[in-house]
Amino acid sequence: MPAEERVLCFERKLLENLGLFQGLSLEVQQYFPVVTSSSNLVYRNRSEAENDRRYKQLIPYVLLICNDQILRYRRGKGGQETRLHGLYSVGVGGHISDEDHGLFSTGIANYWRRSRSRNPKKQRWP
Repeated sequence: MPAEERVLCFERKLLENLGLFQGLSLEVQQYFPVVTSSSNLVYRNRSEAENDRRYKQLIPYVLLICNDQILRYRRGKGGQETRLHGLYSVGVGGHISDEDHGLFSTGIANYWRRSRSRNPKKQRWP
């Protein structure tokens, strides 16, 4: 039997301290450095992460926009989330698994370095 997927999470209390929001927040500078700091991240079994309200799952999601049009596609029948099969989506993304072997932390560090070089007044990477 395969081991259960382990997904990247952070404690919900971080959001409570920073300011809870529903849906999407564009206050990147307020949340991003805190919820992506390696000292605040932990991998948990996905089934536990889905049901334990003390934790939030870090799920990157990307919208592709060109000439004021947003990419939309119909999901296939593959993937674990059977409830999403055949439905439309306006972006791509998903859980960060421990099987990603540090791709997330490397990508985040690179993103932060690039954004700081364009705007030196931005916060320092934690």
